[in-house]
Amino acid sequence: MAYTAAKLTETNLPTIIVNKYDLNEKYPDIGSGDEGEVYNYCNQYALKTFSFFRAMEYFYGEQLKNKFAKIEAMAPLKDESFCIPLGLFGYHDGYKEGCFTDLVLYKKGLKDFGDLKNIKNFEILLEYILKADAAMQRGHKQDLIIGDVKENNIMIDINNNPRYVDVDNYAYQDFGFNMPVARAQRLKEIYGHSGDLKDNDIFLFATMSLKILTDNTDFNCFKDRETLNYLIEHLNISKETKQELRIIFSDAQNKPYIGPILQRIKTEQQEIMVLK
Repeated sequence: MAYTAAKLTETNLPTIIVNKYDLNEKYPDIGSGDEGEVYNYCNQYALKTFSFFRAMEYFYGEQLKNKFAKIEAMAPLKDESFCIPLGLFGYHDGYKEGCFTDLVLYKKGLKDFGDLKNIKNFEILLEYILKADAAMQRGHKQDLIIGDVKENNIMIDINNNPRYVDVDNYAYQDFGFNMPVARAQRLKEIYGHSGDLKDNDIFLFATMSLKILTDNTDFNCFKDRETLNYLIEHLNISKETKQELRIIFSDAQNKPYIGPILQRIKTEQQEIMVLK
């Protein structure tokens, strides 16, 4: 059913053609997800295959036009903190097989935000989170909706800067998520009605940040608003700051970002909680 696939000639973006049989051998596998696999191309780019969608094309005739159209729309965006698709790649048959982005080089033991659990210095942790929050704010101004906000989707490069990955699956302008994102429904799960997707990003980033800063995994395992209120109440911060956090964790719209709140905590030389 190869006739359903789009040709690499049908794009204005840069393209890379690789030998399919060089994947894993010449171009090492560096990750995988629901959409496909990711390969290191010459220590310069990350090639992401859309093998899941290819299977959908083959068995059900569903074409990848919408996916590639979103990548075409995203490509002109510029932000050093987001691995925005730079172009498309394919094999020698000339069909589009996926996209490529900057390759994020990282230090051993500090690949992504999940590895921040090994750092016990509050100020260092806070600096990473403030950078990532500022990046998310910039992304929102460019109409990027992350949806799947989680620790292993925010890598840390060798210069200690956060880099958001899997950007091609973000919601952008009139394009939705290509793969279902359960986390994008988190506010709906808690409050029983659909919330703004940007507010959902802010909410998820805040719970992730507090989990990292307090070393309390309960922030990622909450089931209802009562649990969140309980966790906030027991933080070692001022009443005013607690109230601001409650707004993020409520069903209020146009939520504040947690970055400025945490920046104020830093200025006041407070630590949210003693880390273990």
